[in-house]
Amino acid sequence: MYDYCDNLVSDLHKDARGHRPSYGFMLMWNDLSPAQKQETWDNLHDEMEESIAFEKQMEKVSLDEFRKTLRTTMSWTGVDWKRAMFFLAQAEDIDIDENSQELEHFLWSQGIGYEDRKNIMSLYSDTVYH
Repeated sequence: MYDYCDNLVSDLHKDARGHRPSYGFMLMWNDLSPAQKQETWDNLHDEMEESIAFEKQMEKVSLDEFRKTLRTTMSWTGVDWKRAMFFLAQAEDIDIDENSQELEHFLWSQGIGYEDRKNIMSLYSDTVYH
């Protein structure tokens, strides 16, 4: 039984490789037999799983690095973590107190993953400096 989907192969390719398939890939896909499509689909699925795992690992590394930078900034400036984060964002010309999109953009630019961004944003919004 085959579980590939002609209508979703472009999406799977993007998730696996970070970009939509080329015209040549799609021509090749259309010429494949059902068994060959399934094999290609399965390979793309495996690549996607590897890509997701790598992305999660990079997000963890980025969060660890951000925490170190935040601790260093707190130590140098004598402020709490929220004010230190404000200073770090200001250094990048981002006003994280302007709105939640600015805060989320700053955290995203640090490589912090979605769930961690949401958690940090929730904690940060409890007390905002002006």
